[in-house]
Amino acid sequence: DLLLLDALGTPRLVRPLSARRFGTGATLAPIATGHRSLAACARIILDRLEPRPEARELPAEGVRDSLAAFVLHLARAVGLQVTVQVEPRLAAGAATGEHTVFIAQRRFGRVEAQRLAVHEVLGHLLVAANARAQPLGLLQWGTAGAFVDQEGLALHMEELFGVMDAARLRTLAGRVLATDFMHAGASFGET
Repeated sequence: DLLLLDALGTPRLVRPLSARRFGTGATLAPIATGHRSLAACARIILDRLEPRPEARELPAEGVRDSLAAFVLHLARAVGLQVTVQVEPRLAAGAATGEHTVFIAQRRFGRVEAQRLAVHEVLGHLLVAANARAQPLGLLQWGTAGAFVDQEGLALHMEELFGVMDAARLRTLAGRVLATDFMHAGASFGET
């Protein structure tokens, strides 16, 4: 991670370090009949799942049915005190700080808002609160692979709560292919 930070702005250095840190589409995933590359899995997902855009009807905050309200309700349900902060320049739908969920200043689909609340509160904030409560302080910082594991847990929570829809699967599959193009040296426009 430190090498990646040091190499920012130098794509020829960032790409191999990123591939080493996060893997590529060539990484094998276990399937019922053996193994298949993540890129092949991503292509299957994109070929088989129809894009079904969800109407973005919910605001970021200000009303009962908003992303902020979903986040706060879920956090209270699991005993967490959090704040929600709308960030006009946030590219992602949401991101998590230590006790804060940052959300983009835009409209969200209902399932998307529920998914983001589950992902950020149960997948990140609750895990961090649990780590802070442990007697071994190292758990607050995380161990090798902890960030990847935590993101996997957050995605698993999305699935458990029934908010891992076709649009989300297509987004994840698209990310695999986009990073493969970038690792292969494609420009942003080509990707």
